[in-house]
Amino acid sequence: MRRSLRACRNEEDFREAQQTLADLRQYCSTPNREFDLWYADEAGFTTIPSVPYAWQKVGERLELASAHSPRQSVFGLLSLQHKFHSWVFPQALDSATIVACLDKFCRSLRRPALVVMDNAPIHTSATCAARRADWEAEGLHLLSLPSYCPELNLIEQLWRKIKYEWL
Repeated sequence: MRRSLRACRNEEDFREAQQTLADLRQYCSTPNREFDLWYADEAGFTTIPSVPYAWQKVGERLELASAHSPRQSVFGLLSLQHKFHSWVFPQALDSATIVACLDKFCRSLRRPALVVMDNAPIHTSATCAARRADWEAEGLHLLSLPSYCPELNLIEQLWRKIKYEWL
């Protein structure tokens, strides 16, 4: 079983965004593309793995000792060409941190970039909105996903792989 907010999303918005991203992926997979497509998001990690399920013998109870570990917050960008930029922080991320990361990413661009992000409050804040025109002038454009559509953001697959398989 998995928890899901899928029932909260607008299915028409989801399908439209899904088609738009499919078209963008196809275009950005060509060698003569005018811009690169990137997927951005943040994730939190601990050194204690998440164990979503396990097998046990009938009548046997499996338990894991509860413990705390330092939490690491990561903001990352993943391209269709498997390029990856990331920044790691010991604290929760806020809008100022996201802006600083996007500023650094913007300075590294070799061609214009379209960055797909969810519409989390730290991505849509006044702090981010104030930088948007500057980023666009430098070739960095943001595309917000509809609410409750994390499966449209390819970097979510990387986070899931790290959390549930590699760790």
